[in-house]
Amino acid sequence: MKSLFQKMRNAFIEGVRQPACWAFLAIFTFSALALAFAGHSKFVIIYSLMALAIIAGCIGTVAVTEPPPPADMSLTKKTVGLEVLLVSLCIVLSGAIGLFFHRAIEPIGGFMPALVWERLASWTGHSTNPAWYLAALNPILYCLLPLLLIVPISRFKHLGFVRGHRVLLVAALWCAQPVITFSIAIATGQFSLTESRIQGLITGFALNFFQNGLFEEFLFRACLQTRLVLLFGPYRGIAMGAVAFGVWHLGLNFSRTGNLGSGLALSLIAHAVSGVGFGVMYYRTRNIAAGSILHVVGNTLA
Repeated sequence: MKSLFQKMRNAFIEGVRQPACWAFLAIFTFSALALAFAGHSKFVIIYSLMALAIIAGCIGTVAVTEPPPPADMSLTKKTVGLEVLLVSLCIVLSGAIGLFFHRAIEPIGGFMPALVWERLASWTGHSTNPAWYLAALNPILYCLLPLLLIVPISRFKHLGFVRGHRVLLVAALWCAQPVITFSIAIATGQFSLTESRIQGLITGFALNFFQNGLFEEFLFRACLQTRLVLLFGPYRGIAMGAVAFGVWHLGLNFSRTGNLGSGLALSLIAHAVSGVGFGVMYYRTRNIAAGSILHVVGNTLA
């Protein structure tokens, strides 16, 4: 036990010494202040508490895992830079669809990519929840397209297709909080397990698996973060990938705040911070399994 606490202490001290951590803290602080001045103090309180929990989770993850082996430098920086550009194109495309979907920006030339499900519905003659069409579209944008662009110039092992390290332990560590919180809500009567709500949980689990879990983790951690870490090192690479993950959620957070500026600030204190947690999980476990499990469980029970 003493050794575990010593590892946690060392992880905290090492993080405090990193300029990337201070830069990320500055981004978080500025965004939190902007949100507070815009009248969204509730979000600041909620996500500041969440940030503390994520910091604790990151320290715990480092303490219970071993450092990854030295980075594979068989790829040149020029090749890795090209891959970052190709992955970024996939992220920008899918992010733009998210902006259209949440009506954060107006259609261009009368065409709205986010309404692709409506075209599919007209072709198939069915009126279906757009979330299911997005669930079908997301694997293409988040997984298939990056694979088609990257694999010809890289290898599967460079995308995290390697044996994981203490995946179940790390997944259990991170999933404990949402599971315990949800269990308390049921026990205290704040959430009742009616038939409709159980169906909603099952539907939410399925949609989160395809939309937010496995495929988002593949795009941002396996494809983007791995390359950023090769170029800039683990601390800066994880931080940069987390900021990209946060900004990518701008459309969603516009729908929560009604303003692009506030939506961006919320993205940076909410999803970018989550991106740090997912990034540390991936970096220390070597694959996307633990992050995908948390992503699905957390979003389903939220």
